[in-house]
Amino acid sequence: MTSTLKTDKIEGVTASGTVQMPEGSVIQVKKAYYGANSGLYNTASYTHVSPYDVTITPKFANSLMRVTWYGQQNCYTNGSQENPYCYYAFYQDSTIVSNHNISYGGSGYIQMIGGSGSSGFGQSLQTVVTDILSAGSTSSRTYKLYVKVDSTHHFVNMTAVCARYMIVEEIAQ
Repeated sequence: MTSTLKTDKIEGVTASGTVQMPEGSVIQVKKAYYGANSGLYNTASYTHVSPYDVTITPKFANSLMRVTWYGQQNCYTNGSQENPYCYYAFYQDSTIVSNHNISYGGSGYIQMIGGSGSSGFGQSLQTVVTDILSAGSTSSRTYKLYVKVDSTHHFVNMTAVCARYMIVEEIAQ
């Protein structure tokens, strides 16, 4: 025998105000989309890439927060044979909560912008950076993307006009 439950709205009992969701259920999703020029970064210290800030208030302190940044950028060196490295970090408000060294430029040739004279060594990448963090509380917070390079003559180039997203999902536990 099968049962069907149809409803337009689920509300918690007046005393609790919440509904318990099964583990693994997505409770809410917030995102920031920015398709324009996001900048050129060549500092060896983490630098904030502000168009991708996402503010969220977790519904439950025991939730997990899946933070994902997706986008295209170039990781390159200008006129050098060195292999550039690009680093990415997630901050929660002003505190680093996760960092990644996932973008290795390699030694391939890339024409960066325009004619044959503007070249460098590097890699054009569709990058996905993700991590799962503990919510820890129901306080509002802002997740932010930061980038840096291993040498100041290397670059994270996000100047191309293309789709880039920061997505934050609250997941029930």
